[in-house]
Formats: sequence, structure tokens, C-alpha cells
Amino acid sequence: MVLVMVIAGACSAEGIPTKFAPVNESLEMLLNQGWTIVTGDLAGLILQNGGKWVSCKITVVREGGRGTKGISFCTALN
Repeated sequence: MVLVMVIAGACSAEGIPTKFAPVNESLEMLLNQGWTIVTGDLAGLILQNGGKWVSCKITVVREGGRGTKGISFCTALN
């Protein structure tokens, strides 16, 4: 999975830049710390905790022909 972000201007009809900072904790750790899944689908999950919001994506790594290992990529939204 590759994420490409292009910021054309400070404010435009195409969108407004927003925080998208990497979180150095796994989805598992966030859930164990009390974060709640608010919504989600195959594209990813949105978590909330005390007014903070995080977006997480899960990738399944295939080992020996089976998906046996999940890797999460989480980013802070505020």
C-alpha cells in the first residue's frame, strides 16, 4: 500500500491540508488502551478516545500460503 499526498495550496476547492501523523503503536495496543472503533470497513477503521481520532489500516501478510500475520498502520487525525 502506498499513500501519496499532494498539497496544492493552503486552501483550495480540492481540499484543505489536515494532520495525518504516524502513530507509533499498533491497533492492538490502541484497543488495549481503551480506544473505541467508531466505524470501519475493508478500507480501514476509525478509532476515538477522549476527543482524539485515529485512522488505522490492516494488512495481512501471507506466510506459508496463508494469511497468518496482521500489520496495522495508524495515523493521528487531530
